[in-house]
Amino acid sequence: MREDVLLRKLLADGEGTGEERRFQLLNGCFRSLRNANTVSKAEAVKALRLIDSLELSMRKQREIAEMTKRQTKEYEEMAERVDKEIAISREKMTQAKVDLAAARLVRKNRKEYALLVGMIEDLPSRAETTRKLDEIQEELTQQQERQQQLEARLSERRNHLHALNIILANFQKLLADEDNELSNDTPSTEIGEKDDGDDEEHSHRERSCDTADVG
Repeated sequence: MREDVLLRKLLADGEGTGEERRFQLLNGCFRSLRNANTVSKAEAVKALRLIDSLELSMRKQREIAEMTKRQTKEYEEMAERVDKEIAISREKMTQAKVDLAAARLVRKNRKEYALLVGMIEDLPSRAETTRKLDEIQEELTQQQERQQQLEARLSERRNHLHALNIILANFQKLLADEDNELSNDTPSTEIGEKDDGDDEEHSHRERSCDTADVG
């Protein structure tokens, strides 16, 4: 454990010329100065030099601490300025995005406007459009009249066809009635002819009998 402590002290003290080494030397000098019989002028001068060196080192450390504090403050102020600049840059970027979107919209509107202008220029004038509309209206009126005439002819032909169908139906009915009458008259005619034959045969027999009686 002691070796680890010494190793850490040596690593912190470097080559043994640091503050801890000076305090150790000063402590040794104070111990030797407590014994008045063994005090020497060289040791007293050495102790004073160590004290001066420690005071100088303390001033240096104080200056370093103050300088570090000032630098820390400057860094903090610089960080604040950087943060403010970053915030301003972000606001500028946001505004730039808005401006870019507006510029794109304006550009799009300009393109659409140019396209509409081209389409309008390609379209005929109002007078020509009115003339074409009048021509189309006149042609439409003629087509309507033709359609009415065709519908009238078609209606007339339908009426004729309906009348013809009625005539054909009546004619077919008449033919059917005549066929029925003919079919009904045929059996009675055959019966009448048979009766006439029987009467003639009976008369012939009667004449034969009369002839026999006369003889």
